[in-house]
Amino acid sequence: MISGDGFFVVRSGGETLYTRNGGFTFDASGRLVGAGGALVQGWTARNGAIVPGQGIGDINPPGRRPQPRPRPPPPRAPRATCPPAPRSARRSCATSRRTAPTAPP
Repeated sequence: MISGDGFFVVRSGGETLYTRNGGFTFDASGRLVGAGGALVQGWTARNGAIVPGQGIGDINPPGRRPQPRPRPPPPRAPRATCPPAPRSARRSCATSRRTAPTAPP
C-alpha cells in the first residue's frame, strides 16, 4: 500500500508501478525513464495546462526528440605490406604505398 505524498507512476513490461525514486533520465527515444528503464507516465500539457479528457502516457517532452545514433567511422583500407626485399626495394615499396591513391569509402 502506498500512502503519503509524492510518488511517480511508471510503466514497465505492461505493468503500472509506483515509485518515489525521482532519478530519471531520457532514453534513446527521448522518453523519460527511471533507473531500471521503466517509462515515466504523465499527462500532456499545452501552454502550461493539462489537456482535458486524455489518459496518462509516456512522458516525451517536445525538446527531447530522439537523437540519431552516431554513425561508426568507415573501415580503414587495408595497409599494403612490403615483401622482404633488399633495402632499396623496401624504400620504393614504402614510397609507393604513401603516394598511391585510395578509393573513397
